[in-house]
Amino acid sequence: MDIDCHFKNDVPVINIGAGEGRLTNEDIDDFVLQIISMSRPSHKTIAFNMSSHSFLNSIGLGELIKVKDKLMDRNINLVLINPSSRVKSLLAMVGVDRFFTIFNNEDELR
Repeated sequence: MDIDCHFKNDVPVINIGAGEGRLTNEDIDDFVLQIISMSRPSHKTIAFNMSSHSFLNSIGLGELIKVKDKLMDRNINLVLINPSSRVKSLLAMVGVDRFFTIFNNEDELR
């Protein structure tokens, strides 16, 4: 699987493409392993650029939480960049918004 990734201020930024409500069409465990393999041990943050992803369905929400949990197990923080108002609303509605750091743009990464 090809993951669209670049770095901003030494933080890996994964561009999450427009999907059908999911983060990826691939196996989520493989997706997480590939994300981790792209980062160095010194990276304590990984960012998902969500600007092309207008919504998450229940599967996508579960995937997002699973990715967050797996990264937390490795002491890596997951940051969401520019999620749509629908995604923010979903996170708030299910009560997980407080577990995610949300930035409006990549320039906020430090």
